[in-house]
Amino acid sequence: MTNLPRTILFVLLMALNDVRVDAALFGSEKKDFDLATRSFDMRLWSRAEKEFASFIKDYPKSEKVTEALLRQAESLFWQDKHEAVVSLLALREGDAGKSADQFLYWVAEAQFHGGKYQASARSFGKLAREFPLFTRRLEAAVGEAASLMKLGEWAQVTNILRKADGAFRMEKMESASKVTDTLAHGFILLGEAQLELKNYYDALYSLNQAAAGASEELEWQRRFLLCRTFAESGRNQDASRESVGLIAAAESVSNAELVSESVMFRANLLAKAGQSDEAIVTLRRNLTNAPAARQREALTRIIAIAVANNRLELAAQSLEQYLVETNAPALDLAWLTLGEVNLKRHVAHLNLPSTNSVATNYFSLATNCFQQVIASYGSSGFAGKAQLNLGWCYWLEKRFSASAMAFEAAVKQLPISEDLAVAKFKLADTLFEMTNYSGALSNYREALQLATNWPSVSAALSAPASYQALRASLELTNATGAEVAMQGILAADAAAGAADSAVLLVAQAYMDANQPAAAQRLFASFVTRFPQSPLRPEAELLVARMREEQGDWTNAATAYELWITRFPTNALRPQVEFQGALSAARAGDETNALKLFTNFAAQFPSSALAARAQWWVADYHYQRESYAEAELNYKQVFQNWPASELAYEARMMAGRAAVGKYAYDAAVDHFSSLTGDTNCPAELKTQAYFAYGGALMSSVRTATNKAEKLKDARQVFSVIVQKNLTNDLAALAQGEIGNCYLQLAAEASEVSYFSDASNAYHLSFSMPRASVLARSQSKVGLAVVLEKQSASVSNGERMAMLREARELDADVYFGKLGEHLNAGEMPDAFWRKKAGVEAARLSELLGEWDQAIRFYRDMQKEGLLSADQLEKRIATAEKQKLNGSGKKK
Repeated sequence: MTNLPRTILFVLLMALNDVRVDAALFGSEKKDFDLATRSFDMRLWSRAEKEFASFIKDYPKSEKVTEALLRQAESLFWQDKHEAVVSLLALREGDAGKSADQFLYWVAEAQFHGGKYQASARSFGKLAREFPLFTRRLEAAVGEAASLMKLGEWAQVTNILRKADGAFRMEKMESASKVTDTLAHGFILLGEAQLELKNYYDALYSLNQAAAGASEELEWQRRFLLCRTFAESGRNQDASRESVGLIAAAESVSNAELVSESVMFRANLLAKAGQSDEAIVTLRRNLTNAPAARQREALTRIIAIAVANNRLELAAQSLEQYLVETNAPALDLAWLTLGEVNLKRHVAHLNLPSTNSVATNYFSLATNCFQQVIASYGSSGFAGKAQLNLGWCYWLEKRFSASAMAFEAAVKQLPISEDLAVAKFKLADTLFEMTNYSGALSNYREALQLATNWPSVSAALSAPASYQALRASLELTNATGAEVAMQGILAADAAAGAADSAVLLVAQAYMDANQPAAAQRLFASFVTRFPQSPLRPEAELLVARMREEQGDWTNAATAYELWITRFPTNALRPQVEFQGALSAARAGDETNALKLFTNFAAQFPSSALAARAQWWVADYHYQRESYAEAELNYKQVFQNWPASELAYEARMMAGRAAVGKYAYDAAVDHFSSLTGDTNCPAELKTQAYFAYGGALMSSVRTATNKAEKLKDARQVFSVIVQKNLTNDLAALAQGEIGNCYLQLAAEASEVSYFSDASNAYHLSFSMPRASVLARSQSKVGLAVVLEKQSASVSNGERMAMLREARELDADVYFGKLGEHLNAGEMPDAFWRKKAGVEAARLSELLGEWDQAIRFYRDMQKEGLLSADQLEKRIATAEKQKLNGSGKKK
């Protein structure tokens, strides 16, 4: 990425050698020098190297010795004999004379291209700083930067190329009207360094500076870095647009590797943007003329995208189409992947009714594909993976003998890898099913040892492999083996509090048969066979946790109490105390649980579970509407355990508890603390803004400055609108702003606030992603505004406005929110009920008793109000109707 292209380098180095001393040569000296020069000009590097070496040996006093040395060094360079260049010029440094700068330049280039980047950085740096008259100081500065780039010294790269009196900056100033290829290379190096330092704006500026003078190959590099800069700075659309030019730049230099890399880059951007179809179309370009490794990569990526989008048919079709190309270089991978896709299709159909024939067909296709890889590509690197997959196929059929043979073949053929760890684990499983417990135990241990090389594999295999090793050890009555296996189970998850799930992974047969009692008997067997084992506390604890998994909370709580009695000084006691309290709560003994959790928080304050215990106590009081106690206990969570993941939630709940006890000022303090905390999670902060505004509105009932409180609440809700312009939360907040204006109209006796409320409700309703809740609230709010405004107009206008208000409520009741409810949306039960009641009430105000009765009857049928409430209202309306009050229809 940072090398000066070789074709450009050749031209530059030829230019260096144009500066020569014109000396008169005669006879054989002239003839030998001219012959060597002719070989050099013909680029016959090996011949030129030998001829210049002979010239130097034969004419050591010649005035052309220095030039011959440089030509010999250059000839060595173009043969990639980089160490020889450095040795030659270092040995003859005394002959450099006025060409010392050229000697050093060749040494630096040889060191760079020989991979000696620290040495080349020193040499280039010396050349740029100690030889001010050297005509190629710019190349030296760029060479130093390129060397440091190879070393990952990004900050030093930027310092060299941005230094005010440095060769690069000076050349840049002198060549302001023209960017040379070398300047362009320097800008590209600077851009890449700034990208690695995440200075994205500076990177873009430097890369754009290089555009005017970059050669075709450098132009590809420039565009590639532009794409990376856009992508890594979150400007994915710009990156996608630029990637089109990246592919074109690669094609212009006719470099298949660059084209395929560009195609892969663009495809990954498209896939990330959810444009999976276009990503697959782009990747298919790499299935024809790309290098073999790139074809394999493209094929794998196409299938990964298709499978990730659950498009197994597309994945299979893509592979089958590729297999038609009989000369394709990745046929082994294609057959293997097609087998894996068909196996996925088989598994997907296993639980579907009336598809057994289809599932069996997919299964047969999968096994045939794996067998094809094994038969036709036995020496391929994928043969071992094919054996592993074939073993899985036989395992699904419960053909354990055939499965064991396939897994064993996979173990022999796979390199040391994650797949090898899995193959050993499954070979152990098949041997266990065949009652070969000794062989199973050996392979489980080998799988566990191998898996430690990969944390993700170790995390997946540690618990089941250790548990299976435990079962095999118990079958062999091997106490030492059983203890080692049990220790493996506890080590896998105990620190994270998830040892129960690891130990409850019973033998594969028990898991398949869903027989948890078998696992429980297994631990009972362990205690019976090895009663003196130091692991007995852990074993009995796991038995108690298994009762939890079965939902037997009462017996689980009893088991935890017995455990504490038996092992009072064990290090696991805090964890057991907590689980015991939790089991008591889930068993319905909340009074005892309250005592246990309270004691736990006080006794084990440094435990990771202490904050959770205190939270439970706070929740207990909150659920019982003991809001003062709840607030006090929530405050203890965030005050005593500020680093806990529950701290922010606890402050939120403290605020809600304060609202519950009408302590609105305290609630505002809690909520505003969250909204002002930059570390508060975004979703919780939004909730806090809503609660903050709600607390201010609720405080109006007791406040002396009511209007000011409402204006403050409006401002809080406005913050949500500003931060979530296209989000449903903004629509809800806009509705709350409407509610603030409604209350302001009442408190300040200012009718202009009704118009403000109406505008807020209209904005809420019309927001693109407004939910049913937001739209319902807004329409009901608009109805209230109309009713309030109708009080100040003539009776005829008032009736029209009341009817319009009723229509708005009716819209909510009947689900007319916009054109209609969006797909998957359901009416909001609360607002539908409220809208129905309001529509009926407004009908009564209009004297339209028949309509009111119909609303009440419909709500009765829908179960929105209790029969007693509705019957009373209906009876009243019927009486008014019979008395002739209002209109008859």
